[in-house]
Amino acid sequence: MKKRYLVSALLGSTLLLGACNQGDDDSKHHNDKKETSHNTEGKKSHKDDSSKSKNHSSKSKDDNSKSHSSKHQEQKFDKKQHIAMALFEPGADKYSITAKELLDGEYDAPQIGNNNNTKSVSNLTLTKDSSSVTNTPDNVTFYKTNPSKPDSVSLIGVSDKEIILFGSQSKVTYDEAKQQGKVLHIKNLEAKYNENKNIDKVAKKINIADNNQQQTEDTNNTQTPEFYAQVWMSVIKNSNVSGLSHKDVSEEPLNPYNKNATAKFPDGMQFLSADVTAAGQVYYTNNNDGTITVYSVPSHFQDKRWMEDDYSKSESERILNNGKVYKLVNSSDPDVKALAKQFDEDGEGDSSSQTSSSSSKGESKVTRDNVIDKVEDYEGHKLNTDKYTYKEPEKTEDGSWGFSYTDKAGTLRGSYKVDGNGDVTKYDEKGNEI
Repeated sequence: MKKRYLVSALLGSTLLLGACNQGDDDSKHHNDKKETSHNTEGKKSHKDDSSKSKNHSSKSKDDNSKSHSSKHQEQKFDKKQHIAMALFEPGADKYSITAKELLDGEYDAPQIGNNNNTKSVSNLTLTKDSSSVTNTPDNVTFYKTNPSKPDSVSLIGVSDKEIILFGSQSKVTYDEAKQQGKVLHIKNLEAKYNENKNIDKVAKKINIADNNQQQTEDTNNTQTPEFYAQVWMSVIKNSNVSGLSHKDVSEEPLNPYNKNATAKFPDGMQFLSADVTAAGQVYYTNNNDGTITVYSVPSHFQDKRWMEDDYSKSESERILNNGKVYKLVNSSDPDVKALAKQFDEDGEGDSSSQTSSSSSKGESKVTRDNVIDKVEDYEGHKLNTDKYTYKEPEKTEDGSWGFSYTDKAGTLRGSYKVDGNGDVTKYDEKGNEI
């Protein structure tokens, strides 16, 4: 009986011990599982944090890239920089001083007999112009440049979308300026030149002058030898002349041989001529903006139609309605200074101040403008322009002046010669002295 109890007790202890061990194993398994789960979650959390950090870094880089790109795209250029870009464009030399010429400090300025002539340039001055281009939209402003290309007025049109390079000697419409000039789109210029380091260098050489100041400077001293020399060199471009003279011909008939059937010169019309007719002449009005308008008045009215009333009236009106605009050369040009000096030395002052009373024999130097006066003093009456046509006076090789005259049929009827002392000699149609 005791043995049975002992076996039962021993068996119970064994079962109890097994149960305890099983509990420990279960607890350990549970703890191991929990630890594994914790480690897994930790790794996952670390991975997520790493991924988030990486994504944040990537996003930061993208933001920086977008910010840089946006900053680049939003870069603003001013008016001078846009003009500078336009002056870099191929073909700009046809209309204006170019960016390269501004950087080099000189530009091509061909003259008669010297196609390789150059002039120095340090800055390009732009002055607002409201008269050379008509029908201009409100958002477009045209500027004249100084210096400009020879033989034309250089114009630059500026808006918020386009730059227009253009050169002209006469007024044009806005559409004509776009068709004949060079139109450049600002977006294309910015895309092409935004990295060009020379843009700022050229822009600093561009000055946009105050319009009122420029006009004041241009209208000063227009009745001086220096200004007449400027006009002459702007149009004739030849300083190798002598006896340059000036006359105000305001309100005078354009055709002096048919005074009753011709247009009159407008107020302000000026006339420049040299001793020798072949050297040229200039009829012009001053536009008070650094330009003059020049009119193609014939030096000789040899065409017989000038004696026909209808032709004389219509042709004289056509001439006055079709003037050409010339940009005045710089007053500091050496040729201008030389010509003005020669003008002074010759004593050819404003001939409009010479009157008939002062033009009598021996009282004044004989010039183109007082030859007729001396002949009329000699004849004792005005020349009969109703019966005869008198040719334009010309200076001969010996320094005297002369002109011939014909009847209305064009037949030679005689001539006059006035020597340097003012003595008049008259000849018949055969050249015999009368």
